[in-house]
Amino acid sequence: MPYTGRHQTLSTSCLIQADTKLYHLHALYRPTANFIIFMPYTGRHQRLSISCLIQANSKHYQLHALYWPTPNFTNFMPYTGRQQSLSTSCLIQADSKLYHLHALYRPTPNFINFMPYTGREESLSTSCLIQADGKLYHLHALYRPTPNFIIFMTYTGRHQTLSTSCLIQAERKVYQLHALYRPTANFIIFMPYTGRHQTLSTSCLIQAERKVYQLHALYRPTANFIIFMPYTCRHQTLSSSCLIQAERKVYQLHALYRPTPNFIIFMPYTGRHQTLSSSCIIQAESKVYQLHALYRPTPNFIIFMPYTGQQQTLSTSCFILADRKRYRLHALYKATANFINFMPYTGRHQTLSASCHIQADTKLYQLYALYRPRAKFINFMLYTGRQKTFSSACLIQADTKLYHLHALYRLREKFINFMPYTGRHQTLSSSCLIQAGSKFYQLYALYRPTANFIIFMPYTGRHQT
Repeated sequence: MPYTGRHQTLSTSCLIQADTKLYHLHALYRPTANFIIFMPYTGRHQRLSISCLIQANSKHYQLHALYWPTPNFTNFMPYTGRQQSLSTSCLIQADSKLYHLHALYRPTPNFINFMPYTGREESLSTSCLIQADGKLYHLHALYRPTPNFIIFMTYTGRHQTLSTSCLIQAERKVYQLHALYRPTANFIIFMPYTGRHQTLSTSCLIQAERKVYQLHALYRPTANFIIFMPYTCRHQTLSSSCLIQAERKVYQLHALYRPTPNFIIFMPYTGRHQTLSSSCIIQAESKVYQLHALYRPTPNFIIFMPYTGQQQTLSTSCFILADRKRYRLHALYKATANFINFMPYTGRHQTLSASCHIQADTKLYQLYALYRPRAKFINFMLYTGRQKTFSSACLIQADTKLYHLHALYRLREKFINFMPYTGRHQTLSSSCLIQAGSKFYQLYALYRPTANFIIFMPYTGRHQT
């Protein structure tokens, strides 16, 4: 120290000698009283360089240039006089603060965590600085649902939000934020960090609403339909706690309508309980279906379309759900566009039976076996969910044509008139079919002298005299 004749403290006017060389105390980087940087003495003002010697806690450190990504981030190595690599005994300085290399969370050689230097053992906290691939990251506490899941922000020196430049560490592995599948702010997908561009895989970790999810490959029928399982570190099956993403939207597994294990309905994920709507995505038999709102006459009768991502019409590839049972569209008896027959879904080809549900003009009909004299003549009852008798609300199909029960000429219980079904009220004409005593008759207009005198011909299916 320059001799002044009185007691004094260390100042920038000091000259220091070490290893037969003179050093000048440098005040530019002196964050704490026990951490001092010395510059080789040249007699003029100079900047910090790798030729510096640093003293902290009665130990000497040498400036290490290997990990020095930015001018205000410097690594110091214990001074040994020879070339050395970075170790846990390093001291790091960034923005007038000291950091200590932390070995607890160091999954890869190029990913390093630094702890605020206190001189004693400590755990990882939000004040950490992280360095990976020549970049600095700051621990971000906003998205840290579990102690072993940590998100690091690109270090800019000020508060910032989560972005694609984040590095994430979970279970001793490093993940990178993947912006391709991020439909909402609270749903984030992380990719295993490899240092290069990569696609989404089962090794991803997902975070949504402060919970961590793992990509589940069991139910992934298409590339743009992905199911995520709550992250538990062990193998698990699909459950209602799953989150699903399809076409940049997030869906939640809905357990209300799940008649069989391989038929699952997903609801748009809103974070609260919701009912089934046309925005649902459905998966059945390794295929994805979309709820079709066009043909949904009652809440418990729902039609699902194969999910293609665009607007589509109803086809035989539909699945139908009614009263906790599944039905398949049956194309054999589909006389008009607004009259559709549905078969109970068994997974194989089947014929029409009494368990069918039929829809016509936004109403549901059930196949009625009481009046079915032949295979090609079928009666349908209005579907109410309980046993019922034959009434004028029935629809009948015979020879690929539809007939409506006509109550005007119904003399006895066993004599019934059917009108061709046109969708509106109509009178009796020669195109009627009549049933009496398990036989069919056709109205014959040639011999009809009066309005209440009618001649019926046995129905043979062709023109007759």
